[in-house]
Amino acid sequence: MRLDRPSPGDGLVLTVKLTCLQRIIRGSGKHRNVRENILWQEEQGVPAERILFTPTGAAIPVHFALLADARETTASKRSEGVFWALIVEASLPGVDLHEDFDVPVHGGAMSERHVQNDELYTVAQSAKAAVTRQDLAAAGIHVQQTEAGVEYHFGAARNPSFAIGLTAFVLIWTGALWLQIAIDAPVLFPLLTGLFELLLLVIAADLWLGTTTVTVGPHTVRCRQAIAGLGTTRVIASTDMVKIDLHISMQTTGRSGTPYYEIRATTGAGRHRSLGSGIRNKAHAEWLAQEMRSAIGLRS
Repeated sequence: MRLDRPSPGDGLVLTVKLTCLQRIIRGSGKHRNVRENILWQEEQGVPAERILFTPTGAAIPVHFALLADARETTASKRSEGVFWALIVEASLPGVDLHEDFDVPVHGGAMSERHVQNDELYTVAQSAKAAVTRQDLAAAGIHVQQTEAGVEYHFGAARNPSFAIGLTAFVLIWTGALWLQIAIDAPVLFPLLTGLFELLLLVIAADLWLGTTTVTVGPHTVRCRQAIAGLGTTRVIASTDMVKIDLHISMQTTGRSGTPYYEIRATTGAGRHRSLGSGIRNKAHAEWLAQEMRSAIGLRS
């Protein structure tokens, strides 16, 4: 798709994503099932004033810093394995822009890649915008100082689009369950379907009504997880934590999918404890994780 020069004042901003995915293939032929799980993703916005428009197309400057241990490309064409995709999206009059390209990554660094389909991606510096508590509050995450320490409250229904999608799936699944009952299917089938539906209902209830409150104090970290006010509280000694990092806990499907992050603490015994999940914005998740590390004296 060709990207034309926007009119002044249009406020065009391109969204560019670099995503590392794991392609998993099960079955073959008509029963072939392909799933692409997001392992890592970085996203940045490119305003129109940074795009170089030429008679043959548009040059979009992007810069992504990969980790030294970034996963290398192992998948070829449509085979199983790890692969990287560069995705460009923008809302335009008429048909929206959506282009994606495979990007080979070897030796922990992104190989130079020139795209011939009217877009040229070159390397340029791009600084991330600073995260503020107001930004977090707008996303349903509230940070405040209390007598017990710094409190991080993850409110309910913070991801309505994901919750709506899952709720719609639950309704379809419920219809399938009632159909099995109506046609007197062998008891094993509605039993398994019903058990899976219970799991889906719990997840849906958590998306709509679930809250998490993490309080980082001088010596302990208290984490209360609840659904509609009912839940449990876990207390972890600060000295027992050896790492706080990010983990992709859920995602929408495909290479254009959206990952949702969980802040995960690892104890000296190797156990994982959630300190907040369902965070749509990676910059928010990174900021929160760094604040928690600093509060208990952990290195990045």
